[in-house]
Amino acid sequence: MQEISQEEMLVKVAVRISTPVHLTESESKVRKALEYIFPSVCFFLDGTVFKGESEELTSLEHFRELLKSQKIRSTADRILRNSLYGSELTFYLNKQAAYVGKVNFSEESPLGPITITLSCENFDELITYLSSPPPEM
Repeated sequence: MQEISQEEMLVKVAVRISTPVHLTESESKVRKALEYIFPSVCFFLDGTVFKGESEELTSLEHFRELLKSQKIRSTADRILRNSLYGSELTFYLNKQAAYVGKVNFSEESPLGPITITLSCENFDELITYLSSPPPEM
């Protein structure tokens, strides 16, 4: 399998992130939760939903590092591969865990999950990039 460099993937990845803000939640805390996991994405409030978009692979770099530091890369690999729907990969993170800088895959949450949708030309390469250890030199 031919490896795709990060530079080649940069133009081929579209990232969309969203999460609802409920009346019982602080907008600033919800924004912080998003920024703890995706610090390079610019988020904006659209009604009662925070949204953010990027077309750069680097926007997923901190997420990738969290998978490594939490030692959940194999779990992430399985979840991401099971989250492919047609031409998109959609997965969900727990908002409360994100607020403390942790990745917790979860569709169910009383406050609603953070929804991440990825589009690219080669999902296998993208998932491998996010969830595999870097090659040893």
